[in-house]
Amino acid sequence: SFIGLAKKRVLNGEDKDIQKLKIEEATYLYPRKDIKNLSYTLKDKQPCTRFDLKNLGTFEVWGFGYHIAVDASLAILAALNESIRINLLKYKGIKKRFDVVQANDNFVVIDDYAHHPTEIEVTMKSIELYDNLTNLNNRIVLWQPHKYSRTNDNLEGFKKCFRRCDELII
Repeated sequence: SFIGLAKKRVLNGEDKDIQKLKIEEATYLYPRKDIKNLSYTLKDKQPCTRFDLKNLGTFEVWGFGYHIAVDASLAILAALNESIRINLLKYKGIKKRFDVVQANDNFVVIDDYAHHPTEIEVTMKSIELYDNLTNLNNRIVLWQPHKYSRTNDNLEGFKKCFRRCDELII
């Protein structure tokens, strides 16, 4: 019913839950088919995702990851005007999500509010991409658990998501 309130609907056609809804009056994005030439780069030590979308050309957006390209593609298809290309270049993400606090040739400090294993896994993948574009390869992670119960309930997930770090400080 929430989607029905929208005047314009742009939906991820590969999402299994959205597929169940069978909404006809919508524009669908099929990421595996519609997003091509996905690449990652650093601009002034900031993460950037670059990709081609359908026949609309090449786009760049702040952040790393396939999910960044999907989210940006949905926004592009919703706006479908040239100003979206310029505005995506200016967009620097939300605070507390992969904030590059300090960076130089020897180290980078990244702040991320991720507090669930799923979010931490995405952050760790982004750090891996960052490492691949630099000579940095020693990952020291400081983690502050927010709730005892969340830590306890998701302990196996936390063990898995932190496997990419060289040192974990809790």
